[in-house]
Amino acid sequence: MPTGKSVNDFYRYADWIPTVPLLMVELVAVLGLAKDVSRPLLVKLVIAAALMIGLGYPGEVISTPDRWTERVIWGSSSSIQFFYLLYVLCVELTNSLETQPRQAKRLIEVARLVILLTWAVYPIAYALGGREAALAAKSGDGGDAGYIVALQLGYALADITAKAGFGVLIYFIARAKTDGLTEDERVEHGVAALATA
Repeated sequence: MPTGKSVNDFYRYADWIPTVPLLMVELVAVLGLAKDVSRPLLVKLVIAAALMIGLGYPGEVISTPDRWTERVIWGSSSSIQFFYLLYVLCVELTNSLETQPRQAKRLIEVARLVILLTWAVYPIAYALGGREAALAAKSGDGGDAGYIVALQLGYALADITAKAGFGVLIYFIARAKTDGLTEDERVEHGVAALATA
């Protein structure tokens, strides 16, 4: 039964603001990069991730056609961070392959693909959500409920894949990197805690 109430995306953004930067931390931790590489990389990724979420939210809540330009500005600002994150992640993941154990290389390649595919859903949904809000406001009928439900399901599916699925993948990378290593070697590679979880 339709209630006429809009979906409150605050909860989704409140979830993203800590979890997306934490995904960056997990990924860099499991790569086992040298400290002089990993620390600046973490700073760049965490700041860009927080900016991406923080800049996207003000545009997400704009639902009137007369403020469409503002939504595009906020969305574009967030997208700059988004594409920067994808670029840095793909470059760093590719560069790290040379130093990774054979059994972990394929999983890291899969992680790169998972990031690209699942994260692509978000800017598309953002743009489509704005379109739907503008059409609903224009028609005055509250919009197409089926479309809004499909959009929210798309966000939820992307969240499950991008977070839970990616977390499981990080675990398997850690296991692949530590299989056959002694405890001292695991600590040296920086993945002991992840691999024994």
